[in-house]
Amino acid sequence: QFFKSISIALQNIRANPLHTFLSTLGIIIGVAALVGILALGDGLEQTGREQIANTTSLNFITVNSKRTKVIDEIRIEI
Repeated sequence: QFFKSISIALQNIRANPLHTFLSTLGIIIGVAALVGILALGDGLEQTGREQIANTTSLNFITVNSKRTKVIDEIRIEI
């Protein structure tokens, strides 16, 4: 059964060479585009991190909330 399926697949590939070529070309272009976009994103992220590191001496930023609420005359920090 498996070898018969392989044989039929190879016959169809040989019978439609243009269709096979265009399908293969589409897959190659799609994979190349995906790899290119991911590489571009990684490169931009790395460049951004380097620029931030070069322009500031801060290693980390701490954000604290200064808002408070009064409930039943009890001050609660939010």
